[in-house]
Amino acid sequence: MKLAAPATVWKKLAADDLFLQWKKQHTKGFLSHFFCSLTADFAVKSNWEVGFYDPATEKITVFAWLDNGSFAVKAADDVFKKPDATVEELKMSTMTAEADKPFDTFTESVGSFFPGEVLGDGFLIVQNWQGATIWNFTFITKTLKFVNVKIDAGDGEVMSHEVIDLVMKDK
Repeated sequence: MKLAAPATVWKKLAADDLFLQWKKQHTKGFLSHFFCSLTADFAVKSNWEVGFYDPATEKITVFAWLDNGSFAVKAADDVFKKPDATVEELKMSTMTAEADKPFDTFTESVGSFFPGEVLGDGFLIVQNWQGATIWNFTFITKTLKFVNVKIDAGDGEVMSHEVIDLVMKDK
């Protein structure tokens, strides 16, 4: 499956009746992220899901882009974030890097950032993080670690990379 550019999906969603009806009832709601699942070999496993945060309810509503080009809406759900974190608005105007560039940057750098790690499935989130629009790639490794690479959506350059060990070891 080829991943569509977020701008293409956003344009279709912004004109969709389902979204327009939701927006009438959630006037303060704003675009917060794009999400898709990825396989261990970096292939796209799911179409984009587009999230909107409503500060009035502190919930996220997700619109899933279906294979036929229409959308389905998921029930509003709690936000997955650290207690002191803020959900930032994702502005489409800040996304100048084409979809292929962040993927190329990730695939070219993942081996050198995480040598010896065997990756399982993962996901990609396009979001605003600390004031910057990023492509946030996260994969779980076979040794129960998360590997994460954040790529700037404006210039396509790597902003950060880290390994998070999911199993705490006593010394």
